[in-house]
Amino acid sequence: MNCGHLEARVGDTILLSCQSKEGFQKLWLQTLSHYLTGIQTTLAEVEDLASNYCKDLVFIQRRFLEFLQRTDDKAQVLEEFLRSFPLKGAAPPGSRQADELNEQLQDDLADKLWIHANHRKFESVEERHRLMTPGPCSLKSSATNGFWEEKAAAHLRLANKLQALELCRFRASAAVLRWSYTKEGQALDCFEPLEEVPTHLSSLQELAMWLDESAERVASVAPTGAELESSEVKEEAEVSFMAEDSSLMESVGGVNEGPKNLELIAAIQAERHGLGARCRKVASWTYSRLEQMRSQYDEIFKRMDDWIKNRVKEENEAIKETEQLLRSGHWQDEEEGRSLSRSTTLRKSHTGHLKPALSSAAGKRRRDVLKVIVPKTLDVDVYSPPELFVTAASRPGTSASGARPVSRQSGNSRRPGPVLPERWTQEMLWGLLARLSDLEPSGICQPQLLRQVLLERRHAALGFENEQVLPVSWVQRPLVVYHLLCRTMLEPAWGAAGVDVTEFLLALTHHENWIAWPNREALEATREYLHSEDAMLEEEQLSMSAPKKYPDVPVSEELFSKLPLWPAGCRPELRTFMFHVLCCFAEEGAVRLPPKPGREAEGRGPISARRIFSYFGLGNTPAATFSQQCRLLLPASCFSEDPPPQVLVKDLWTILYSQKSRPATMIAPVPDLATFCNSLLEEGKVPEPVPKAKAKAKGKAKQEVEEEVEPPPVPEEATVAFSESVLLQRQTVLKALCSHGGLLCRRRNLEELFPNPGVFPLKTAAEAAAQSELASLIPAPVEEAQEDPPP
Repeated sequence: MNCGHLEARVGDTILLSCQSKEGFQKLWLQTLSHYLTGIQTTLAEVEDLASNYCKDLVFIQRRFLEFLQRTDDKAQVLEEFLRSFPLKGAAPPGSRQADELNEQLQDDLADKLWIHANHRKFESVEERHRLMTPGPCSLKSSATNGFWEEKAAAHLRLANKLQALELCRFRASAAVLRWSYTKEGQALDCFEPLEEVPTHLSSLQELAMWLDESAERVASVAPTGAELESSEVKEEAEVSFMAEDSSLMESVGGVNEGPKNLELIAAIQAERHGLGARCRKVASWTYSRLEQMRSQYDEIFKRMDDWIKNRVKEENEAIKETEQLLRSGHWQDEEEGRSLSRSTTLRKSHTGHLKPALSSAAGKRRRDVLKVIVPKTLDVDVYSPPELFVTAASRPGTSASGARPVSRQSGNSRRPGPVLPERWTQEMLWGLLARLSDLEPSGICQPQLLRQVLLERRHAALGFENEQVLPVSWVQRPLVVYHLLCRTMLEPAWGAAGVDVTEFLLALTHHENWIAWPNREALEATREYLHSEDAMLEEEQLSMSAPKKYPDVPVSEELFSKLPLWPAGCRPELRTFMFHVLCCFAEEGAVRLPPKPGREAEGRGPISARRIFSYFGLGNTPAATFSQQCRLLLPASCFSEDPPPQVLVKDLWTILYSQKSRPATMIAPVPDLATFCNSLLEEGKVPEPVPKAKAKAKGKAKQEVEEEVEPPPVPEEATVAFSESVLLQRQTVLKALCSHGGLLCRRRNLEELFPNPGVFPLKTAAEAAAQSELASLIPAPVEEAQEDPPP
C-alpha cells in the first residue's frame, strides 16, 4: 500500500498533521495486530505439532511391536509334522527305526522352524530400517520423505513464518520512522509470501545450516531509502548502539545529537539490528527443539533394537524347547499305554506308515508342544517422550553463521541449561549482603554503588555461565527500573542521605518471600513479651533507671526467634537470616557478616530492642510511625490517664531523628538536643495574660518588684507533658517530621517496580519516575498579581 498521500506538506516544520497521525496509527496498529496474532497462531501451531509428534512416536512403537510379535507359520508347520509323526516309543530303542525318526525330526521340523525364525528376524530389521531412513512410510508421509523429514520440514516452515512476521514488523517500523523524519511516503508491502522450505533435510547439521542462512537472509533484506543514504555519511557520524538491553534509557542515550537524516539512519539501523537478533533467536530456538526431537526419535530406534534382540531370543528358546520336548520322554499313556495292532509289521522303509491310536495323555502332550512353539510376549514399556522444554539455544557452528561449535551431550544424557529461580533465594540475599559489606563496611552506600552491585549480578545471570545470582523477574526488567529503584532510595530532603543496606535487605526478604510486615498488634504483643517472664530479662534491665534501660535491652538470637512479630508465620531459616542482617552493621566500624546458608552459624551477639522496633515498626506516614514508635519505645507509664504523664524530651528527640537506631552517616544533619529542647519547651509555655492598667495612688511612690528568672533545664533531664495530639501540633515536632520523616516511612519502591509473579505493577516505569515517595500535600501559594504603577 502507498502511504505517501497521508502526509500533509506544511513547509519545513516537523509537526505532523492530524491526517498523518491517523495514518501512522492505522498502519502501526494494523501491522502490530498482524504481528501479535501471527505470533500467537504460530506458537499454537508449534505446540500442536510437538503434541502430534509425541503421539506419532508412541504410535510408531506400538505398531512396530505388533509387527514384531505377529503370528507366523511355525505353529502350522509343527501341526502338520505332528500329524505324520509316528510314536517314538513304538520303535525299539536303539533300533534303526528310532534313528530314522530322529533324522526325520531334525530334517523335516527343526530346519523349517529355524528358517522361519531367520526370516522373521530379517523382516524385523528391514521394518526398522524402513522407518528410520528416508523413503515411503505409511505414517502420514509422502512417497519420497520419511517420518523425520516431514516433521523437521514442518518446524522449518513455522520458523520461516516467525521470521517473516519479524520482517513485516521491521518494514512497518522503518516506514513510520521515514515518515516522521522526512515526511515522504513510501510504497510498503509488509505481507510477503513465505519462502519455500526444503523437505529433504534430515541431519541436524543440514537443518542448522538452513536455519542460519534463513535468519541471515531475512536480516539482510534490501535496505530502505533512508538506509541507502548511509553510504554518503562520514564515518565520524556513525552511531553505536548497545545490544544488551532494550530499555528506554539505552535507546534514547544511544542516539547522538545531529541532523535529522543521521538520526533516521541510526533509528532504522537499530531496528535492523533488532530484526537480526530476533531472527537468530528464532533459528536457535527452532534448532534446540529439533535437537530434542531428534534425540527422542533416536531413542525409540534404540529401543527397537533391544526389542528385536529380545524377540529373536524368545523365538530361539521356543524352538529349542519344542525340539527338546519332542525328543524326550514317552508319548504313550503310562497307565493305559498305547496299543499297537499286532498285525502291523515294522518294516525298514515303511516307518512313516505307523498310525497309532493316541490316548488322552498323548493328546495333552501334543497340545503342550503346540503351546511351547509360541514365544512369550515381550514385557516392555513404550517410550512416552516428555514435553519439549527448551531453556537455552545452542547449535553447532555453520559456514553461514560463523559461530564457534558448541560442545554438548547427545541423547538422554543432555541436560537442559540452568534455569533462573523465580524469586530471591537465601543464597542470593547472602551474596548481595556480602558484596555490599565488602564495598561499604559502614552499612551505608550511595545509590550509584547499589545500582552497580545489582547490575553486576544481572550481567552474571545473563552471561554464558548463567550464574544463579538473580531471579528471572529481575533479569527481565530494563535498566531504567534499576536506576529508578536506586534513585528513590535516597531522599536528602526527607532525612535519608544514603541507602541503608539493612533496610534494603529486610525489605527485599519480606517482598520476595511474600511475608507481611508486622502490624501494630504484633508489635505491641512483642513489647509485652519482652516485659513478660518468658523473655527471661532481668527487672533491672527493664527499669528506666538502669544503664542499659529499655528499649536498649539486649535481645539474643534465641529470644528473637520467639518474638510474635509475624502472626501469619515465618520460616525459621528466614527469622535467623533477618536476625543476622540486623546484627551485621549493629556496631559501627565492625561488620559481622552472617555465615553462608547451609553452614553452621556461630554464636551471634545480641541486638537491642530499639533496633528491632526501628526497622520493623515503620509505617506509611511519618506521623503514624511517630505515634507507633512512642507506644513501643517509651515507658508504659507515659500512657496512663491520671495524672498527665511526663516524658523526657531526649526520648522524643531520639525517636523523631532516628537516633541510636539508624547509622549516623545516613541521617541528614539534625539540630542538637539543646536547640530542640528549648524550642519545644518555649512552644509549650502558656502566655501570661496582660494585667489591666490601674489608677495611680496619690502620694505613694512606685515600688518595683523583681521577678526571679528560672534557669533553663538541662536538656538531658528536661521533660514535657506527653500527648500525641498536642505534640503533633507543635511546630518543632512538625518541622522534625517534615525534615526527617523519610526515615520513619517504609519504602514501597520494591512493590511498585518489582511486583511479585501474578501481580500487576501499580505504575509503569515512566509513571513511577515522575512520582515522589513523599509528595507534599500543602498547595503551592498563589502569587498575587502585581498592580501596574500609575502612569
